[in-house]
Amino acid sequence: ILMIVFALGGSTYGMAEESLAFYTLVIAVMIAAGYDALTGMAVVMLGCGLGTLGSTINPFATGIASGFADVSISDGFLSRLIILVLGLGLGIFFVMRYADRVKRDPTTSLVFGMKEANEAHFSVKSEEETIVLTGRNKTILAVFGLAFLVMMYGVIPWEDMGVGVPTLWWWFPEMTASFILFSVVIGLIGRMSETELTDSFVNGARDLLGV
Repeated sequence: ILMIVFALGGSTYGMAEESLAFYTLVIAVMIAAGYDALTGMAVVMLGCGLGTLGSTINPFATGIASGFADVSISDGFLSRLIILVLGLGLGIFFVMRYADRVKRDPTTSLVFGMKEANEAHFSVKSEEETIVLTGRNKTILAVFGLAFLVMMYGVIPWEDMGVGVPTLWWWFPEMTASFILFSVVIGLIGRMSETELTDSFVNGARDLLGV
């Protein structure tokens, strides 16, 4: 399921570097579920990579290339969709097969030598650090997901694809404004102070600056 979600991001808006923030989350979940760090890494990297490989409506790759070629982004859509479906199917099979093998016998993990260090790094240290998913947390996650849906709708050239919905023709300025707006909304829902919100925003930008 996670690989499909990441692949949809890769196929629709070229999700690649943006996935950096998800590695820690997914790897921690996979280790807690009895797999290894490589399984978590593969879910994100192969999911996004295969999605970008089959860039069905990716405006940053297919869209730009279509513009240079003076053709509609809908040209070759079926071929790209086939690449996406077949590639993702093979990727999911590969990761599931490896994950099942590691679950049965942890010594077969390609990163078995780092097992103790990874488990110590990604595990919850004490009961006091356990976080309960509250209704407010769920609302924030829903708004966070909505931000990406809004972005995808804004950048996809529906008109070129012959889809009868308004095309917004968004690019980086509009996406930037949208993400700042959603950041403020999430801060308000989370009852963050102005200082907390701005510090969190700057620290988050700092984490992705290397990318």
